[in-house]
Amino acid sequence: MSIASTDNPLLKEFDFPPFDVLEAKHVRPGIRALLKQTEEALEVLEKTVEPTWPKLVEPLEKIPDRLNVVWSAVNHLKSVKDSPELRSAIEEVQPEKVAFDLKLDQSKPIYNAFKAIRESPGWDSLSDARNRIVECPLCNLFGSCADRCCSSSEVKLRTVY
Repeated sequence: MSIASTDNPLLKEFDFPPFDVLEAKHVRPGIRALLKQTEEALEVLEKTVEPTWPKLVEPLEKIPDRLNVVWSAVNHLKSVKDSPELRSAIEEVQPEKVAFDLKLDQSKPIYNAFKAIRESPGWDSLSDARNRIVECPLCNLFGSCADRCCSSSEVKLRTVY
């Protein structure tokens, strides 16, 4: 069943998730529409990325934000108002969400831009917080700078799982 975007509370702007009107029938079309928008935004960024803070990090933070907020709301709904229909909807779109997350995390253009920032002359002028934000995607792919990026418990979790 398809739900028009104007009828789907997951596709409307909200400050707080609209749990009072959110139903299982909204999950498949809502998540898929957001995945499509998010994937398109990532493709644009990958084609136009520049290794600078405002041209890489700022848009990269915004791209998955809406999808992640909605995904969290859907999973919260499942934890408090579970139903076979809701479980089925989530189970159907979860592989698509995971595939997008992997595509984002393993994007070669994004990785290359982070690497270029790390190797740029302006690297030393970035704050420690910004250095960590740049290094973490590099660490997540290769685990080579975990001592600078993540606590030992985070590294252990990635190793175990």
